[in-house]
Amino acid sequence: MSALPTWCLAVPHEGGVVAFFPEAGVVGFAPSPEDVQDLRRAAIQRVAASATEPVQGHARVVRRVSLILTKDCPLRCRYCYAEGGAKRTTMPEGLATHAIREGAKGSPEILYVTFFGGEPTLCMSTIRSSVAAARSLVPRCHFHISTGGVASEEDLAFLITNAFTVSVSTDGPPDIQNRQRPLAGDKPSAPLVERTIRELVLAGAAFKVRCTVTTLNVHRLAECVEYWAAMGVRYVHFEPINVAGRAAQGGMGLPDPDEYIANFISAVDVAQARSVGIINSAYMYLRSPTPCYCTTVAGDKLMVAPDGAVTLCYEVQECDHPLSDFVIGRYDSERGEFVLDREKQARLYRLSVESYQECRDCFAKYVCAGGCPNRNLVATGRITTVSPWLCKVKKALIHDAVIRIYRSSRERARTLPAEVLGVIVESVAEGGQT
Repeated sequence: MSALPTWCLAVPHEGGVVAFFPEAGVVGFAPSPEDVQDLRRAAIQRVAASATEPVQGHARVVRRVSLILTKDCPLRCRYCYAEGGAKRTTMPEGLATHAIREGAKGSPEILYVTFFGGEPTLCMSTIRSSVAAARSLVPRCHFHISTGGVASEEDLAFLITNAFTVSVSTDGPPDIQNRQRPLAGDKPSAPLVERTIRELVLAGAAFKVRCTVTTLNVHRLAECVEYWAAMGVRYVHFEPINVAGRAAQGGMGLPDPDEYIANFISAVDVAQARSVGIINSAYMYLRSPTPCYCTTVAGDKLMVAPDGAVTLCYEVQECDHPLSDFVIGRYDSERGEFVLDREKQARLYRLSVESYQECRDCFAKYVCAGGCPNRNLVATGRITTVSPWLCKVKKALIHDAVIRIYRSSRERARTLPAEVLGVIVESVAEGGQT
């Protein structure tokens, strides 16, 4: 993308268009093409006025490592793409440490480490040793964990004390949570998850709740926001179910797209009233247009699965996964190094919105960026063919977001806050994709 704010999101509105220039934070109503050009000039002037002298010296080196610690899980979520708990494959502690050391090569100034699963808190010894290893190697470390919210109080205290950002996967009020995300033996999980959320709120931790939207809870998204807001939750991340793993085996499907859109927008209205930020992949690049949807597929991080697979997708957690298109290598224990398929790696790294025929003339191409390659593959059988369901939904949500930004700018003297009417465009987790 150009450093100059020449690209805009333009959506029809009241006989003209609302033109939003994300890189400059300029938005306005344009009744004619000439007015769009006026807004573009204003955007360029704003960038020029805010430009600073380049920082002298080398740029900060930032590295990211994601560790999928285990496929084991105390939960038995009805739709789990990884079929958590069916296998108990767990990453050896030494492999986790080796991945941290690999990420620390080249002496980065900042290292982001994400812990994923299954349920990663089942591997607290490995988490503790990985935190210690990272801090011994890199000056500044940031840690993130995605959890089902069933960790012990002692383990949760460790995460809070070490300033982890936390993503708590939970799907709504107790009746929804217990039905979609029960513990093994069909036991209720809601009490444990509520305790975790309240502890995080009490500690002032940086966290979000992450909700998978299905046909069961799609009509209750606004209610879900109210439920979490009452507990003190500040950020809610909604994403639709991916029909893989248990979801595919159990015949679960995506909600009707029009129902999803309508209920999502209602949830944003409630979030606005309750000062809750809504996170969603449709909004992820509203302020930072990009041709590449997935930073992991684009080579942003080293991600290692429990069996040593080097994967470019959180949902592909083993070497022999059916979607092994995303597996680009594995850890060779005899050689003590990661061995990569460079040709396969390069092919995936080149994947961008320009790869999708359907996106060629789309108004939102650099915000949607073609969508999740995994979901596209599951939905269509091809990585380079866009999921029709996601395409329809994201166009609608991005259109709604741009109009909200415009209305907010009118109310706030044409200034664009980082958080607009309950729509937060950057996740508290790194990248917001997990």
